[in-house]
Formats: sequence, C-alpha cells, structure tokens
Amino acid sequence: MSWPAVSSYFKYQGEEKCHQVIWKFVKNIDTTEMTDLSRKVTLPECFLYFIHHYMNILNEAILETNSVTSVDLHNVMQGLKDKIENRLNYSFYGAKVTRSISSLQESELVMFKKEAN
Repeated sequence: MSWPAVSSYFKYQGEEKCHQVIWKFVKNIDTTEMTDLSRKVTLPECFLYFIHHYMNILNEAILETNSVTSVDLHNVMQGLKDKIENRLNYSFYGAKVTRSISSLQESELVMFKKEAN
C-alpha cells in the first residue's frame, strides 16, 4: 500500500468530491514528508495498516473457501475466528502496525488499542 499515493489521490479529488470521513482523514496530511523514513507514523496511518492486515487475513480465508465444500465451511470460518481472536488477545496487529505504534503518543496508543480490540 502506497500511503502517499492514496492520500494524494483523495486530496486531488478535493473536499467536494470526497466522502466527508475520508476528507477529514487526509486533509491535514503532508505527503511531502512521507518519503522520510524516520518520520513518525500518524494514528490514522496505524488504523489503515491495522485494517489492511486484517483484510489480508479475511482474504486468505475467502481464497481458501474456493476449494472447500459446504461441509468444510464451518471449519474454515471457525479457523478464521480463532486466528483473529488469538491475534487480538495477544495484541498482534501485524508487523507494520507493531513497528508504527511505537511512534505514537501515549494517548494515541491507548486510543488505538481501545479501538482495535
């Protein structure tokens, strides 16, 4: 996922063509700083990485269902549920999120963990 490209796209669309929630999310982001690898990651970016990670898990489960019968579907869905619950119980949100949340302020970290769980 190229965050600068995504952010730039929505900024290019402008406030009138962008959904209010998306605009609120991207309006104050300076994409020129995004190439600096030492910069701190923002809370909204952490949420995007979190969603990306869990959508990847869901996508893997969906791809797995292409070769299963309806009888096996319960086991696939139970496996997906167990995998997600296990990751949430151990506060594992994906490698990129784990790296990124270390740069959050304490109040942002508390908010992220509250929303993520």
